[in-house]
Amino acid sequence: MAKPAAYRSLPAGWFLSSHTQPQAWADHVLPDNERVGLLTAAYLAGRGHRLVAFYNEQPEHPGFATRGAAFCAAAADRGLECQSFVAKKSRMGVVVGVGPSAACVELVERLLGATPRPQAVFVPTDEQALRLYPSLVRHSVIPGRDLQVISCDSQEVCLRQLDPRPPSIDLNFDLIGQRAVKQLMWRITHPEQAPGTRILVPPKPIEMGPGSP
Repeated sequence: MAKPAAYRSLPAGWFLSSHTQPQAWADHVLPDNERVGLLTAAYLAGRGHRLVAFYNEQPEHPGFATRGAAFCAAAADRGLECQSFVAKKSRMGVVVGVGPSAACVELVERLLGATPRPQAVFVPTDEQALRLYPSLVRHSVIPGRDLQVISCDSQEVCLRQLDPRPPSIDLNFDLIGQRAVKQLMWRITHPEQAPGTRILVPPKPIEMGPGSP
């Protein structure tokens, strides 16, 4: 079996790997996480929300952190009051399934105990929203009525289990895959060019449909 170092002499591209540290020897095709935050803030402002929050169980995930930072900054620029509820410890590799994690229980208590309480919350991935919903209901808070939830990734396997279904930002996975193949083909034909190209693919626009509490 070839050692990992041996692969560095081959054309390579990374995509959908924003949770890892960038590798200088490979090109990267990634979702534009900063743009995700900007779109989310614009969406919630357009729905009339003035008190918003960012919720994240996985603080060490660089992509999620970028989404949250961009969201809070964009919300402030629009005159919204934004609070951040982020777990103290990373749960990466441990957070699976539908049941509430320890991080989820803690964050929901902090979110619902905040003064003033947020009107809307941005969750950086649908998987976390899948755990957030039942945790809110246990506190007699109905998602979509008492608290607007918006998530990200457009994962149908998660979203179909949520009622009401929250708006979820589509990261444009098809385009990411297409750009990754295109970049890999370019890399094969241009081996003399220095590696490390970083390509950010913007998410799809959010449809301003009904559903706000």
